[in-house]
Amino acid sequence: MSITIRPLLEVDLPAADRVLRAAFERDFSFQPALRLSERVQPGSHFVAVNSAGVVGTVGAINYGRFAYIALMGVAPQQQRGGIGRRLIEHALAELDRQGCRMALLDATDAGAALYTPFGFVDDGVACEYVGQFPSSANGDCAAIRPMQESDLAEVIAFDTPRFGADRSTLLRVLLADAAGRALVSCDSAGAVDGFLIARASVLGPWVASDLRAAERLLLAAARLPLNDVAKVFVPRSNGFAESLLAKHGFCVERRLRHMRRGGASPPGVPACLFGQTSFGLG
Repeated sequence: MSITIRPLLEVDLPAADRVLRAAFERDFSFQPALRLSERVQPGSHFVAVNSAGVVGTVGAINYGRFAYIALMGVAPQQQRGGIGRRLIEHALAELDRQGCRMALLDATDAGAALYTPFGFVDDGVACEYVGQFPSSANGDCAAIRPMQESDLAEVIAFDTPRFGADRSTLLRVLLADAAGRALVSCDSAGAVDGFLIARASVLGPWVASDLRAAERLLLAAARLPLNDVAKVFVPRSNGFAESLLAKHGFCVERRLRHMRRGGASPPGVPACLFGQTSFGLG
């Protein structure tokens, strides 16, 4: 059966959502995640189409120094036919064309088998934590304040070396959507030492210079009008984040293999990355 791979269109969103729900066995809509990725980087997602319609999706979010492979899924009835391999080949070829030589992703054990032939190697463990905020969170939040547009330049300057690349467009989009749920932490000299953007049920991106600043941000987020249950996507092997979340009652819901293709070493400062935006956006 002939397969065509092309950019994701607005009209494809319902079908792409159905594919991802079935492929990942998740009972929620992926359309917000797809829309967010396209707002951050238009043309970053692709669909595989045959006579049955949309049967697979993949994203490649290019941050310049590295990219994240995002939302790679194939409809279950179409799996084991080479569609996943075609999608990955297409995404990596696009990144090569753009001059991006490093790609990151988070995969299940079963999914990792698809990526290893393309040169992906294990580079740590990523964890999805879930927790319920206590009815009252105690802690010193005096150094925490709502993030304003005027803070963005300093926040971006703080984030870029720790994340490992400039994701200013993503941060601008998230701040515009945050409606008072973006927080910034400052040290005793008034300089930014962390930030957290709370998005309904997800805490992240969440970056802090140390464990103390990270905890202040978490306790301040607990006072926001959020869903009772929150998720945190902890990137590759951050023991500081894991101990902090365990201290406050969060539990691991799933573990994924963080994988990297290209580059001599992982980017950024993993110990400062307490929560990702998502497994697809970093």
